[in-house]
Amino acid sequence: AGYLVLRVLGERRALPLIGILGGLVSSTATTLSYARLARKEPASSAAQILVVLAANTVVLVKLAVIAALMSPQLLPHLLPVLGGGLLLALPYPLLLWRGLGQQAVPPALELGNPSEMRVALLFAALYAAMLLAVAWLHQAAGPSGVYAMAVLSGLTDIDAIALSALHLANAGTLAPQEAVGAISLAYLSSIALKFAIAWSVAGWGFARRTAIGYAWTVAGICAGLLLLG
Repeated sequence: AGYLVLRVLGERRALPLIGILGGLVSSTATTLSYARLARKEPASSAAQILVVLAANTVVLVKLAVIAALMSPQLLPHLLPVLGGGLLLALPYPLLLWRGLGQQAVPPALELGNPSEMRVALLFAALYAAMLLAVAWLHQAAGPSGVYAMAVLSGLTDIDAIALSALHLANAGTLAPQEAVGAISLAYLSSIALKFAIAWSVAGWGFARRTAIGYAWTVAGICAGLLLLG
């Protein structure tokens, strides 16, 4: 997929789309892959940061689409948070993209087939386990238990906790603000993990520049949560 994008659009114009494709499959795996490239090819670090931030940003759009399809009544509660994050996340990678010029461009990430049977079965098992765990924690510990699970889930698979929260909100087990809080915490937790990956794999210089984009995203999400009260 990445190779085809490069062939059709050319290297510089393809970079954001490569990040978007990577984020739709796994923003964490994309971060790890391009952090490794940054360590090997520091001359193209701006391009690699652009891909990493694009992958992280598209997750907000993916969550909005999932909510619109699965729980339309929850979408008005979720949009200020996701929209705030998206609004503040975009300017920095756009500035990076404009400033790339003739800088060396990293190779496209080879994305695996997300519909592969083994992966699909693993996700189904994870989703079922997450659904049971979130429902049990909500009953046993209230919203704080759900939020703790969301933070842990953000370190593994944000889609599973998002789907679980939406399902339980539809069933009336979770209040809308609890579902929004769980999804937000999972996303923020995933950002913390990706920053740690960037720092540990590519070093502080790379991590510091990705942190600028992450910080703006976090600020937008927090502003959306404040608007919701």
